[in-house]
Amino acid sequence: MEDFQRTHPSNFSSATDPLNTDDCLRDIEAKLNLACCDEREKAAYVAHYLQGAATAWWESYKTLIPADEPITWAVFKEGFRSTHIPDGLMELKRKEFLNLKQGDMPLMDFLNRFNYLARCALEEITTEARKVKLCRDCLNPETEYALSAHEIHSMKSLVDKALRVESSGKKVMEERKRKWLQEFSQGLNTQHRVRNNRRFNGITAAVIKLAHKVGQ
Repeated sequence: MEDFQRTHPSNFSSATDPLNTDDCLRDIEAKLNLACCDEREKAAYVAHYLQGAATAWWESYKTLIPADEPITWAVFKEGFRSTHIPDGLMELKRKEFLNLKQGDMPLMDFLNRFNYLARCALEEITTEARKVKLCRDCLNPETEYALSAHEIHSMKSLVDKALRVESSGKKVMEERKRKWLQEFSQGLNTQHRVRNNRRFNGITAAVIKLAHKVGQ
């Protein structure tokens, strides 16, 4: 137990995102392996770190296990996954992955989301080429158009090229913004000069008219 505690395992009570729960389970399993726990110790040690609703679930779930059946890590993990990482929620995440689009997301935010959801649809990503195609199809139209002339066979190549496209696009937008502000400022200056000229001409005309009256 002390070896396991030295890995600083996290407590678990509940999670609304099944992928976060899956991450938690994977993390704690890695720490159990690091501490060289046997299969029974793994289940007992992890149960010690359950809290709240998760503790209530485990106490209830244990009553369903036959008395002569040892509570191993495999038994714990099967019950934990069926309750906290249900197939229905994982299917929703799979559909979210298949419908994912970059839209207005910055490229790196999109890629993080793409990779985060990809593990819910491993049957869709059987090869590197398949993953590249799925990712390209999700990119925003501007980026995909810029990449259309390139043959891309790896995710690394796709990410590198897409980042360059995004960077170039930002520079173009910044230059357009700079020119627009410059033209807008010049337009304001021109309007200001026109108003001043009109005001000056009006004053001049009034002075001439007044002088004419005085002269009479």
